[in-house]
Amino acid sequence: MQQIAFCMQFLLGESPYRAQRLAKRWQHSMREISACWRRASLMSLNDALNESRDYQSEDLNRLAAFLRTTSTGIVLTGIHMGDYLQALFRILVDLPRRRVCIARRKPPSEQERQVFQKLTQCGFSIRVIRTGEPTAALRIYRNLRRGSVVVALYDLPCFFGETMPVQIFGKELHWVKGPVQMAARAGALIVPFVAFRENGPRCALHRVAAATGRENPVQESVQGLAALAETYICRFPEQWLHWHLVPEMLDTTLRRQ
Repeated sequence: MQQIAFCMQFLLGESPYRAQRLAKRWQHSMREISACWRRASLMSLNDALNESRDYQSEDLNRLAAFLRTTSTGIVLTGIHMGDYLQALFRILVDLPRRRVCIARRKPPSEQERQVFQKLTQCGFSIRVIRTGEPTAALRIYRNLRRGSVVVALYDLPCFFGETMPVQIFGKELHWVKGPVQMAARAGALIVPFVAFRENGPRCALHRVAAATGRENPVQESVQGLAALAETYICRFPEQWLHWHLVPEMLDTTLRRQ
């Protein structure tokens, strides 16, 4: 708790008292989300589909309509905020594409496996690609060129992949560049999503052009994603789940393990 409060004080410029209160709310949010995931893992497919409808997202219909007009691959990327697993399930079940790759360095958690299993029951072809494997980049590239949706989150330090420096709240953090690199190599579109609670569960989607054709396309896109994350973390600081990783995001001397 003390470390979380310090990170909030450092990044957000909050007073010690305010940072302590936010840290307590963050701890409560973590418990709530863990309980949601445990409950979701026990749900039937129909119950999971019904609960996912609670997520409000005006952007989802527009994205689904857009995907019906193009065969371009999609990198669906986001930050670890709110009940992002249920939001991801909500987004995918309404999309017209059924080929989905999950790009991640570590094995899926039990909660994630449950979500993937329910997506499979909905007719999806789900593949988990471990990004540390030698052929991972090629497999992701091929899937994006075939028009698949690749899911990869980006608010991660160097233990999870190569990073780039980004400015967030006036401080330099180091976040993985993998999701943007995937899109740049395959000419895919980057679609960031953010899950949060505001008068009920909500999910915001933003469409970003492929990271090509600019002087420093990957750097610019990674910074653009960081700026988007900053907007939502500023509004809902207690809902960002990765405050405990801020020290690793700050420390440039760390190396991947």
